[in-house]
Amino acid sequence: MNKKIYYKITNYELGSWITENKAYVQYKVWEFVTAPDWLASQGYHLLVFDNIKDAEHNFCHLNDILWKCEVKDIQEGLPACHYVHEINNGFLSKSNTKTIMWPAGTIMVKAVKLIKEIKC
Repeated sequence: MNKKIYYKITNYELGSWITENKAYVQYKVWEFVTAPDWLASQGYHLLVFDNIKDAEHNFCHLNDILWKCEVKDIQEGLPACHYVHEINNGFLSKSNTKTIMWPAGTIMVKAVKLIKEIKC
């Protein structure tokens, strides 16, 4: 069976690439993790890239790590994209207006398992 490979960017501690505080996720190698409960209950799960080109395009910090990963439960479409400072403070506005866009190649999934670090 040939599984599709997805791509995740983490910080050097295998944590969330952009979010912190109330939205922080600690990823693990060979173990599935999920979004914080408060985000998942509002339909916001974990984000990965569906292709290496878009992942590499967004890979921008020397301390970031690019990973091949497996995912569970790909979500149909993406909800409205919110400003990171709102999410970090535990707030999601009720607006569904897409004022900012998700990076190209972004998909939302319910669980992510890091598989292999990609050397860039």
